[in-house]
Amino acid sequence: MRKKTNRKALQKHKPRDPSLRKPTPEEVVEFLENYRKLLDPRVRLPSKLISLKVEEALLASFKAK
Repeated sequence: MRKKTNRKALQKHKPRDPSLRKPTPEEVVEFLENYRKLLDPRVRLPSKLISLKVEEALLASFKAK
């Protein structure tokens, strides 16, 4: 006979991934403000020209998106 596993008990012992934490209200406001700036065509954010070498298949997938 199989022993039942208590999933909640197993979840308590898993280490939490720090990247999955909830953002603070200040972080949410900052994110939304930055996102608004990205969408506003009147706001010109500083940019820098760079050169990258990527595989042709990766470049094709970027172009397709």
